[in-house]
Order: sequence, then structure tokens, then C-alpha cells
Amino acid sequence: IDGVVHNAAVLNNRLSHELSPADFAAVYSPKVTGALVLDRLFPSVGLFVVASSMSVFWGPPGMANYAAANAGIDAVVAARRARGQHAISIQ
Repeated sequence: IDGVVHNAAVLNNRLSHELSPADFAAVYSPKVTGALVLDRLFPSVGLFVVASSMSVFWGPPGMANYAAANAGIDAVVAARRARGQHAISIQ
């Protein structure tokens, strides 16, 4: 395997104070846990791409969980790059 592309998205829009832990996990886990698993399974691929979103910076109300998930996968990319591994997050 020469490359990995991770593009996961689940929406469950609610205001922050209305989110249950399960609501948060339903959106966060596919993106972040998926990226972390792929990072561990494929540490030396020539291409590692994740799909993030501008909602980490700006988005409609009710997307706090989605924005947190996008920030999480951006952190996975930053960690890979700090280790000298290929990674890019497309927003």
C-alpha cells in the first residue's frame, strides 16, 4: 500500500449544551479514531491524506462536535509531519 485517503463524516448538529457524550462520539469517532488507526497501521506510506473541513474555524451553529473532530484529524496530521511522515489535511 503506497497511500491512504481517509474521508469520514457524520453529522449530528446540536448546540453544545444539547450534546450528549454519545452524540459527540458518534461524530468524533469515525473521523479521529479512524485517522488514528490508519496512522498506526500505515506509518510509512508515501501518501496519507485526510479530509478535514473549514468548520474547525467557521461553521453554522450546532457543529461543535464536527469542528472538534476536524481539529482532531488535523492534529493527527501535525503529529505525523512532526515525525517526518507524509500527511496532508484537505479542507
